[in-house]
Amino acid sequence: MSQLAFASGGFHGLTFIPETEFGVTPTGVDVYRFRHTTCGLEAKKDSLQSAELRDDAQISDHRLGNKQAGGDVGFEFSYGAFDEFLAAAVRGAWAGDVLKAGVTMRSFTIQRLFRDIGQYETFTGCEVNTLSLTVATNAMVTGSINFVGKDGGFADAPLSLSPISPGSYAPFDGFSGALFEGGTKIATVTSIELQINNSLNPLYVIGDRATAGIQAGRINISGTVSAYFANQDLLKRFLNEEESSLKFMLGNGVENSYGVEVPRLKYTAGSNPVNDESAIQLSLPFQALMDSVIGSNIVITRIPGAVVDSVPPTLATTSPSNGAVDVPVDGNIVLNFSEPVVKGSGNITITDGSGNSVIISVTDGQVSVYGSQVTISLDAPLQASTTYYVNIGDGALTDAAGNAFTGIVDTTTLSFTTAA
Repeated sequence: MSQLAFASGGFHGLTFIPETEFGVTPTGVDVYRFRHTTCGLEAKKDSLQSAELRDDAQISDHRLGNKQAGGDVGFEFSYGAFDEFLAAAVRGAWAGDVLKAGVTMRSFTIQRLFRDIGQYETFTGCEVNTLSLTVATNAMVTGSINFVGKDGGFADAPLSLSPISPGSYAPFDGFSGALFEGGTKIATVTSIELQINNSLNPLYVIGDRATAGIQAGRINISGTVSAYFANQDLLKRFLNEEESSLKFMLGNGVENSYGVEVPRLKYTAGSNPVNDESAIQLSLPFQALMDSVIGSNIVITRIPGAVVDSVPPTLATTSPSNGAVDVPVDGNIVLNFSEPVVKGSGNITITDGSGNSVIISVTDGQVSVYGSQVTISLDAPLQASTTYYVNIGDGALTDAAGNAFTGIVDTTTLSFTTAA
């Protein structure tokens, strides 16, 4: 007697195709592998039970109602594997390597493969309802996508016998990268949870069990920052209803990395409970808001792998700008370059030209790098009503290929005057 074959999760696969028409699977196009850790996609029907009252207390009838498809897919977040779904989640399109929120809904055909028993289940018209990411210490960066779809059922054949892998890089982890809150790098954060919610609602019409379309709500981006309770700075932002911002880098920030920025947010709560003798943690849920300057409530920057490069980075913009006046004495100095940079060796000097200078090694904690942005956070305030010049040593900053920024050695490239 032959042994019966049972489906095993070890042989479960997922593939997907971006649709051009809602609920219609394209033909003759590329099929992509969907990297995942869990899958709860299913076809289901509403349950309709008769409310008839009988003198024998029995239920007289039961029907199945509207049909829909959907469910959650869990994953470990890696470079290049989820770009299509990130764009769908924020209803935007990648402009080069930058993604912002938009207004265009996208749908996918997704197929489950039970390879060990030769069975296939296909779901059409799948739109991203929610997408979440969790970055935590001592862990892979994980996420989950909840899909709402048009229809689903078993198929006779796979969409492809050799799907294309959209990315084969290792998952990101919480050991690499950087995090900025309110423009300042902080090192006490223990986890970040980010959720994008489109509030999808399937619509039905008489005469058809399958959904006729999917209605989208607003793009609601929220999350939670958890950090060791070291001071009241973050908690005060909540109590004083101060707006802030959040940026975090996944990867080394030089190649095969993502920068995620929430340019404008408000914390909606703040708690630091004590449950035992372990370190006290502060939990701060937040709500993202549309930034009128950027035109989006989120910006995701993709940093591809390094290519042959002989062009050094150049300074694009600065804050304060060259010649600015009334600059706060304790404000940050932000340098934006033409490409991502890393720390090399050398100094950054802030001088008044009369012998009063602040000399900072680029490797000092006062200098932080986030992709193409360098932030100088001075330990001590500058003098009031004073004109300063910023000089940067040749090679203090380089790009991924080792091309050095030639530096600033004059008094005209970046100068500013502090407030009285």
